[in-house]
Amino acid sequence: MKFNNAFLIITFFVSFFGLSQSCIDGDCINGKGTFKNKDKSIYVGEFKDSLFHGKGILTFPNNNKYEGDWNKGKKNGFGEFIWYNGNKYIGSFFDDMVQGKGTYYWINGDILEGEFKNNLYNGIGKKTFANGDIYEGNFYNNFMNGTGRLYYQNGDVFEGEWKLDKKEGKGKLILKDKSYKIGNWSNDMMDGEFSIFLEKNRLIKTEIWSQGNLL
Repeated sequence: MKFNNAFLIITFFVSFFGLSQSCIDGDCINGKGTFKNKDKSIYVGEFKDSLFHGKGILTFPNNNKYEGDWNKGKKNGFGEFIWYNGNKYIGSFFDDMVQGKGTYYWINGDILEGEFKNNLYNGIGKKTFANGDIYEGNFYNNFMNGTGRLYYQNGDVFEGEWKLDKKEGKGKLILKDKSYKIGNWSNDMMDGEFSIFLEKNRLIKTEIWSQGNLL
């Protein structure tokens, strides 16, 4: 099961570019106003001591947009970042970075929810794929990594070890009829000797697989 993780390596733009020169409406010192940055991004919201502070919306020239909490010129608190392509993140920010609990939504219907740190997804989380598959388990730097469980939309379940979005190491594939296979996966493929069990832990046979092919 693969998915593109590049979206989460987010560079959030600095929002303070000399506020005293580009206020185009309202009070951009201590109040509510509209400010145009030198990069032509536009902020509409609250200010304190000439910094974005409180609630505000920053729209970038490429139509990316952040709406939410600000503190001393930085995204801090709860907010929503929407990309021009329709992808969006809703959750916690700290010092201009995605930090804390949040949810990322792809335009294709995939959903990732859990814990973010320094713009990366780490810890225990849940990934719901547009095709109906659901992964629950460990993530490291945006990848399914460590131990986790993948629920396939057809009723099968894989539980075991993952590395960089791929099954890697020991695992158990539980079929929808409750029989199951235990063995080793390499590069997302069955590889080595597998023991095949019926529902009540009765071993019925063994199989040998090599790079996803039954020998």
